Amino acid sequence: MKIRKIYKSVIFALCLIPMVLHLKVTHANDMKFGVFIIPPENQRDNITGYFDMLMEPGSEQLIEIEITSVSDETIIVIVDMSSASTDSGGFVHYKPQKGREGDYDESLPFAFEDIASIETARIELGPRETIRVPIRIKMPEEEFNGVIAGGLGISKEIDLEAIRAETNEMFINVFSFEVPVIIRQNETVLLPDLLLLDAYASQRNWRNIVAAHLQNPEMMFINQMSIYARVTPAGSNETLFEHFVESRQVAPNSNFVFGIPLNGERFTSGDFLLHMEVDSNNGRWSFVRDFHITPEQARALNETDVSIQRISLWVFIAIGGAILLAVSITYMTMLKRKAKKTANEAVDEIMSRM
Repeated sequence: MKIRKIYKSVIFALCLIPMVLHLKVTHANDMKFGVFIIPPENQRDNITGYFDMLMEPGSEQLIEIEITSVSDETIIVIVDMSSASTDSGGFVHYKPQKGREGDYDESLPFAFEDIASIETARIELGPRETIRVPIRIKMPEEEFNGVIAGGLGISKEIDLEAIRAETNEMFINVFSFEVPVIIRQNETVLLPDLLLLDAYASQRNWRNIVAAHLQNPEMMFINQMSIYARVTPAGSNETLFEHFVESRQVAPNSNFVFGIPLNGERFTSGDFLLHMEVDSNNGRWSFVRDFHITPEQARALNETDVSIQRISLWVFIAIGGAILLAVSITYMTMLKRKAKKTANEAVDEIMSRM
């Protein structure tokens, strides 16, 4: 049997992704372990840094990762599994996304958790200990072209309450490794697709956006994607809002909401058109979609947008005070003039009688 070489390459830098719980406090010594993959014999094209394997329909095999503790204390590491997903920024993740756990696109034929299994997801490592963790993969019996994309999220178990008590901070950054696992049955080239499911007024992080709900229903990644989107009034070519991004990616059989930010502008009610031009290494798409904003929607979104410049209450008070003062001065001046006129008339009457 061919001796397999263990590639001691840390999972590529893009896989070291912070999962932010609320906000920030980062401890440099939080990363108490390293993750390495052990490429199997059926790894494609000597790819390192992640798993990319050819498997026969119905076949099973074990893949292994190696977790090495660099701590002088015992630590607990948690291993989560998930199908690949696409976030709102157009980036692919290979671990469960907070708030979207198990919320997969309807086009997904095989969830990664259904074909992959691990004996224990909670792993204890002693000081400076190295452990190999096997993951069993069972390829579906059904034949298909394209890829099943999933992966592993590996993070250190922490006591958030203890850290908050120690640091007196409410917001903690938790870092994790993401290990992509890509499996396929053949090398047949499959092209992805991109659909615009909907367009509507919405918010992200309490800021107004025009939301474009996009879907890739095929078993293939969209790679090196750029998006140019703009919003116009219906019946006009005037650009109200626009947004451009590049170097994005969409996971197979996934959907995400792309946002065109209003950058502090207010929504107005009416009929609008969303125009999108999407280019990538393996596809090009163009969309135009109409959408409507009611006065109630515009008002509700504008009231909760934290980026909209609003006139302070004190400005209204100052303006009201200035108006009141001006009215008072005018009124007093008129009274004074009236009193003077009355006095003059009285003097004139007395003088005429003399």
